[in-house]
Amino acid sequence: MVETRLATPHQHRVRREEVKQRITDFERDDDSHWRAVLECGHRQHVRHDPPLRSREWVLTEEGRSERVGVELECRKCDEEGE
Repeated sequence: MVETRLATPHQHRVRREEVKQRITDFERDDDSHWRAVLECGHRQHVRHDPPLRSREWVLTEEGRSERVGVELECRKCDEEGE
């Protein structure tokens, strides 16, 4: 006997275009990890976590200030648009 499993509708979502938002500021979360504050009001972690993610710029005030205005994909806006 062979078991077949049908995918639920959310497993076959067509990916919409990414919603990008500009970084307006940076803040730390309760665990002292850096988060970008986006123009939509959502926040997104921007961790320096080598070797998985190399974002040394987040470790300095100068590096973070150079990224203000840069666009990031806002995953929460993506989810809200579905």
